[in-house]
Amino acid sequence: MNRQRLMAAGAMLASSFVGALAAVALAPRAAAQAPAVVTATQINLVDRAGRLRAVLAADDERGMASAAFYGGGGQLRALLGVEADGSPMLQLLDPAGRRRVWLAAPRSESLLVLGDEQERHVTLGALRGTPMLSLNEEGRSRAQMQLSERGVPSVALFTAAGERGATVLVGTDGAPVLTMFEDGRPRATMGVVNATSVINLTDAARARLVIGVAENGRPSITFLDEAGRAVQELPEGR
Repeated sequence: MNRQRLMAAGAMLASSFVGALAAVALAPRAAAQAPAVVTATQINLVDRAGRLRAVLAADDERGMASAAFYGGGGQLRALLGVEADGSPMLQLLDPAGRRRVWLAAPRSESLLVLGDEQERHVTLGALRGTPMLSLNEEGRSRAQMQLSERGVPSVALFTAAGERGATVLVGTDGAPVLTMFEDGRPRATMGVVNATSVINLTDAARARLVIGVAENGRPSITFLDEAGRAVQELPEGR
């Protein structure tokens, strides 16, 4: 009787050992059969209350591959996407759905917008090789700083109607120039040219008065007619 019990116990132990070996042998196969890639056109993430909080989409309603994130009330708060042309972009929105931060890189350019685009906002970008900073109000630039492809830095101020009001720049020769405008036309220009300080005052079309001080300290005033010809110079006979 005892011998039969020992034989039964031995058979059970051998069976357990063989089962363990089989499990070890099959484990790599089971892991290999687990899916390594999940393929889907859209994945929705919800919180514990069942509210939609994020959507990963291959082709969303905007025509982009995107990752969208939502607030607890269902409002879109952040969007990271790639446009149909391959341009990446990032948007951050306020609770009312207004875009407050927009970062985009179309083609080889880059653009960052901060603030409410319908009211006051800042635009920082590099467009066609020109870095620029713009202060905007109600869709119009009111002040703009940029560096041209030729390396000329400039600052421009605009009226509420979008017309140029004043500009300051430093030319490639190092000469600074200040220009003031009326109705978009230059009316007064001040600069330093060839070591001479110059002020040009114009009518609606051309310069009519030129005031200058040469490097040697000699002042001069030149009056011009409608054709741009000098009609009087002070001091006379200089």
